[in-house]
Amino acid sequence: MFEHDEQLRRAALRPITDALRAQFAEVIGALRGAPLPGSLTPVAYHASGSWIVRWDAPDGAGGYAWIDSEGAPAELFAETREQALSLAALGAGALYDVLTAAIETVDGGFIARGWSREGWDERVADIESRALGAVDRARWRSEGVTVADRPVRAVIALLQRRRLPAG
Repeated sequence: MFEHDEQLRRAALRPITDALRAQFAEVIGALRGAPLPGSLTPVAYHASGSWIVRWDAPDGAGGYAWIDSEGAPAELFAETREQALSLAALGAGALYDVLTAAIETVDGGFIARGWSREGWDERVADIESRALGAVDRARWRSEGVTVADRPVRAVIALLQRRRLPAG
């Protein structure tokens, strides 16, 4: 997904080593609790123990997913390599925030936690502003990566069409 390790480091991610690849299936099985239909390929690893994976679904669809070290979130965040890069460029912490905000929005979890719609929309705007504020867009653009302008909304649009099967 990334052209070189420097892009990974800027996104606060690590490349997949042979050692990580060897433990990947066991770790993912433990985090998810059940295998996904299709195949998973590790793409990047975060020091927290979370993974970015490529999911090739049996129906030919799939995409890129974040599988958190705590087991949740474990969800798609992009359909294509380009979309995944545009979001991973935000950095691992911001990508986590974007994904959890998108899931809360789609699942209505913000309501259960006492947020009003207006208050939640302001929270999402704040998450997007903080995520985008820390990104060197010019540098990513020079490497052919366009950073997502509305990252939470981009992930919401995906999750409204397709979700990672539950574990």
